[in-house]
Amino acid sequence: EILDNLRSIAKEEKLIVDDGALALIAKYGDGSLRDAQVILDQISSFTKGSVKADDVTKILGMVDDEVLFGLSGAICDKDPKEALKIIDELVNNGKDVMQAVTGMIEHFRNISIAKVTKEPGRLIDALSDKVERYRLESAKFTIEQILYIIYTLSNTIDFMRKTDMARIPLEAALVK
Repeated sequence: EILDNLRSIAKEEKLIVDDGALALIAKYGDGSLRDAQVILDQISSFTKGSVKADDVTKILGMVDDEVLFGLSGAICDKDPKEALKIIDELVNNGKDVMQAVTGMIEHFRNISIAKVTKEPGRLIDALSDKVERYRLESAKFTIEQILYIIYTLSNTIDFMRKTDMARIPLEAALVK
């Protein structure tokens, strides 16, 4: 409903907003139509009426899907060097490490949904091409591995809250 409302507003306001951007805005609104509308208004003012998914991730400080899929690929390949390189790039680009961890937890949640359900699109808040990507990614992991990763990342958040060096617990979790 939020996505449809945002589409309607974009059409009325003659904004050029791609579906990926609208989906991210709806998701970031966290169930609040009003919050999503405010975010759309703010982002459209920054982008002068043409909004792409990349604009939304940059402006809101979100971790890009390609980064999350890169991290899950590095974990699957048991390549801690690649995972640490990705985290280093995130930090150097000014991204919030805590947001990276929460993004990864949601990412692996979506992979688990794709792994255990026949219709993951009903439970994953994403466009169909991204849901398909989760389905393909889920084939690379057992459900036990996915749950272990989610559990490890959840514990990492607790550890990060107890230190001023949030990057270190994340790096340790990725190596683990």
